[in-house]
Amino acid sequence: MTRLTRDSTPTFSGGWSPDGAWISYTSTTSGKGDVWTMRADGSSRTRLTTDPADDFAWGNWSPNGERLLFVSLRDGNAEVYVISRDGTGERRLTTDPASDWLATWSPDGAKVLFNSYRTGGSDIYVMASDGSAVTRLTTDPRYEAGARFSPDGRRIVFHRKVAGENYDLFVIDADGSNERRLTDDPGDDSYADWSPDGRELVFASSRSGNRDLYLMNADGSNVRRLTDHPATDGYPTWSPDGRRIVFRSDRDGVVGLYALVLR
Repeated sequence: MTRLTRDSTPTFSGGWSPDGAWISYTSTTSGKGDVWTMRADGSSRTRLTTDPADDFAWGNWSPNGERLLFVSLRDGNAEVYVISRDGTGERRLTTDPASDWLATWSPDGAKVLFNSYRTGGSDIYVMASDGSAVTRLTTDPRYEAGARFSPDGRRIVFHRKVAGENYDLFVIDADGSNERRLTDDPGDDSYADWSPDGRELVFASSRSGNRDLYLMNADGSNVRRLTDHPATDGYPTWSPDGRRIVFRSDRDGVVGLYALVLR
């Protein structure tokens, strides 16, 4: 296991570029959230956003590696933006007065998933990559977030608050139909990411008491623990070659990004 950052990264671990050479992430070294990129070994760190408002990275590289999605508070509430990988060409994609969060691309780059409070609760939405054709996919009144397309674009995994502060993982077809529950544990299961072949999911869970990373088959079977540490591990993202997982942890006393080698 390798620590990639020494500065504070208090929100999300961002995501891998399609070629596996770069990682996007959020850093507060400037005193507020900004979107940064670095090489997969933690070198060549580059700040992409410089607005006075908070900007947040998520699993956000376009399939061709040329653009990144991020969320910004610069317009008074959380909205989804897109930026070129060199930090130019910022463009706002959502304009709703409600908060829009956690945007991720479809595998073909034609669509963007995000969660939004525009109907009161937090639901999963999809829109065209230019911000048009916004469609609501989930209608459950409970909080939902963390949606990601499967590598073939046919399924979407997300987490939903099922009771109190407990979350479980669910999957739907890309059109919002055929919902299936993947986890049913008293612990909190959330923020899942697909393996590149679509056969497995990595996710964060508190089922052991601590918040660790787990793997399971894409149908919810064969759950096994991946990390075992008294610190808090979360927000895992899978590398394109399927060999590494980047995640956020405070295991060294300061929140940072770590890379775990699987194979």
